Amino acid sequence: MSQDLQLVKLQFETGRVGAGSMQLQLAVQGELQTIDGTASGTMLEGTQHPKKFSGRITGVTHATGLGTQILVGALQGQVIVTTEGGGASAYLAPLSAQFSVDANWNGTGEFRIADQSYECRVTRIRALEMAD
Repeated sequence: MSQDLQLVKLQFETGRVGAGSMQLQLAVQGELQTIDGTASGTMLEGTQHPKKFSGRITGVTHATGLGTQILVGALQGQVIVTTEGGGASAYLAPLSAQFSVDANWNGTGEFRIADQSYECRVTRIRALEMAD
């Protein structure tokens, strides 16, 4: 029986100076349409001390069958956000993300941490398919 499992590393980038970015490392189970993985990244928010975040995420995927954007996904989880500098701190925040990608895992997306939202270009850094 085929496992239809892919290991995918995606980069979410806004393309704007001073905005956030995120990297996802995902295990995508195609038959079950599930995603499990980790998220990490940076929120700059115009401060001289960027906030870094990391945590676990889960979600679902759906094949669209429409045009070149053949897969959509929705993820949610909790991340630990840390700040360094004068007022070093750490806190737990909700994370959600959505994406629409082509067969090469490139497309568009958005991620939100607490009340900060970032529209992004999504690019595949790496993808592996597991053998049967």
